[in-house]
Amino acid sequence: MSNTDTFAQLALSLEEIHQEPHFDKTSFLYKKKIFAKLNIAEKRSNLKFLPKEQSMALQSKPRSHFAVPNKWGIHGRTHVLYEQMPEETLLLELLKTTYLR
Repeated sequence: MSNTDTFAQLALSLEEIHQEPHFDKTSFLYKKKIFAKLNIAEKRSNLKFLPKEQSMALQSKPRSHFAVPNKWGIHGRTHVLYEQMPEETLLLELLKTTYLR
């Protein structure tokens, strides 16, 4: 099970990543583009998947993954309840999938 600190450490372990505040959230950027956000208050992250990847994630983990409920969700933005992830390695794989876009 992951927590806020673990999520941030995993995101920052990827090459060329830095974090910045983004309103009341923390954003993780690769080459000036946000690939993940951390919402500490709601214990979730927001990851940018391709729509096909998002569909697979939603089907495989319906309790911990759900589409952002607006136009961002249609384009692949997905909320992940990171504390419900059974293993940190799975979370790291999700981050690796999303950060190079």
